[in-house]
Amino acid sequence: MSIQIIEQRLRELDCSLNHFAALANHILARTRLGQGLQGKYAIEHNTMQRLLDLLNEMIELRRSLPVAPNWADSDAIKAFLAQRREFKRAAEYDSDNVRRLLGIKE
Repeated sequence: MSIQIIEQRLRELDCSLNHFAALANHILARTRLGQGLQGKYAIEHNTMQRLLDLLNEMIELRRSLPVAPNWADSDAIKAFLAQRREFKRAAEYDSDNVRRLLGIKE
Protein backbone atom coordinates (compact mmCIF):
# COMPACT_ATOMS: atom_id res chain seq x y z
CA MET A 1 0.00 0.00 0.00
CA SER A 2 2.80 2.45 0.81
CA ILE A 3 4.19 2.12 -2.72
CA GLN A 4 0.87 3.30 -4.12
CA ILE A 5 0.90 6.24 -1.71
CA ILE A 6 4.36 7.26 -2.90
CA GLU A 7 3.30 7.04 -6.53
CA GLN A 8 0.11 9.01 -5.83
CA ARG A 9 1.93 11.77 -3.95
CA LEU A 10 4.55 12.06 -6.66
CA ARG A 11 1.77 12.55 -9.21
CA GLU A 12 0.10 15.16 -6.97
CA LEU A 13 3.39 17.01 -6.70
CA ASP A 14 4.12 16.63 -10.41
CA CYS A 15 7.51 15.25 -9.37
CA SER A 16 9.20 12.54 -11.41
CA LEU A 17 10.68 9.45 -9.82
CA ASN A 18 14.14 10.61 -10.93
CA HIS A 19 13.75 13.96 -9.20
CA PHE A 20 12.39 12.31 -6.04
CA ALA A 21 15.25 9.80 -6.07
CA ALA A 22 17.74 12.67 -6.14
CA LEU A 23 16.05 14.19 -3.07
CA ALA A 24 15.77 10.84 -1.27
CA ASN A 25 19.28 9.56 -2.00
CA HIS A 26 20.23 9.92 1.68
CA ILE A 27 17.40 7.49 2.50
CA LEU A 28 17.59 4.96 -0.32
CA ALA A 29 19.72 4.67 -3.46
CA ARG A 30 18.04 5.59 -6.74
CA THR A 31 18.28 2.03 -8.10
CA ARG A 32 16.77 0.48 -4.96
CA LEU A 33 13.99 3.05 -4.91
CA GLY A 34 13.07 2.25 -8.50
CA GLN A 35 13.23 -1.47 -7.83
CA GLY A 36 11.09 -1.05 -4.73
CA LEU A 37 8.40 0.86 -6.61
CA GLN A 38 8.41 -1.85 -9.28
CA GLY A 39 8.01 -4.54 -6.63
CA LYS A 40 11.44 -6.04 -7.35
CA TYR A 41 12.92 -5.02 -3.98
CA ALA A 42 11.30 -5.02 -0.56
CA ILE A 43 11.72 -1.61 1.03
CA GLU A 44 11.99 -1.91 4.80
CA HIS A 45 9.22 -0.37 6.89
CA ASN A 46 11.47 2.28 8.50
CA THR A 47 12.87 3.27 5.12
CA MET A 48 9.38 3.47 3.65
CA GLN A 49 8.30 5.71 6.54
CA ARG A 50 11.26 8.02 5.94
CA LEU A 51 10.34 8.25 2.24
CA LEU A 52 6.74 9.10 3.16
CA ASP A 53 7.97 11.71 5.65
CA LEU A 54 10.07 13.31 2.91
CA LEU A 55 7.06 13.37 0.60
CA ASN A 56 4.98 15.03 3.32
CA GLU A 57 7.69 17.68 3.70
CA MET A 58 7.65 18.21 -0.06
CA ILE A 59 3.87 18.65 0.03
CA GLU A 60 4.18 21.21 2.84
CA LEU A 61 6.88 23.03 0.88
CA ARG A 62 4.71 23.09 -2.24
CA ARG A 63 1.76 24.48 -0.29
CA SER A 64 3.89 27.22 1.23
CA LEU A 65 5.23 28.57 -2.06
CA PRO A 66 3.37 30.85 -4.46
CA VAL A 67 4.69 28.87 -7.46
CA ALA A 68 5.45 25.20 -7.99
CA PRO A 69 8.98 24.27 -6.96
CA ASN A 70 11.43 23.05 -9.57
CA TRP A 71 11.92 19.49 -8.32
CA ALA A 72 14.79 19.06 -10.80
CA ASP A 73 16.88 21.50 -8.74
CA SER A 74 17.55 19.02 -5.95
CA ASP A 75 20.18 21.19 -4.26
CA ALA A 76 17.76 24.10 -3.91
CA ILE A 77 14.92 21.83 -2.77
CA LYS A 78 17.17 20.18 -0.17
CA ALA A 79 18.15 23.65 1.09
CA PHE A 80 14.49 24.75 1.30
CA LEU A 81 13.57 21.58 3.19
CA ALA A 82 16.51 21.99 5.59
CA GLN A 83 15.48 25.60 6.28
CA ARG A 84 11.91 24.52 6.98
CA ARG A 85 13.14 21.82 9.40
CA GLU A 86 15.29 24.37 11.24
CA PHE A 87 12.40 26.80 11.43
CA LYS A 88 10.11 24.10 12.85
CA ARG A 89 12.75 23.11 15.41
CA ALA A 90 13.24 26.71 16.46
CA ALA A 91 9.52 27.38 16.69
CA GLU A 92 8.96 24.25 18.73
CA TYR A 93 11.63 24.85 21.35
CA ASP A 94 12.66 28.46 21.55
CA SER A 95 10.74 31.58 20.58
CA ASP A 96 13.92 33.69 20.76
CA ASN A 97 15.52 31.62 18.00
CA VAL A 98 12.41 32.10 15.92
CA ARG A 99 12.73 35.85 16.32
CA ARG A 100 16.38 35.73 15.28
CA LEU A 101 15.59 33.47 12.33
CA LEU A 102 12.90 35.88 11.17
CA GLY A 103 15.09 38.93 11.77
CA ILE A 104 12.70 40.41 14.33
CA LYS A 105 14.28 42.78 16.84
CA GLU A 106 12.81 43.15 20.28
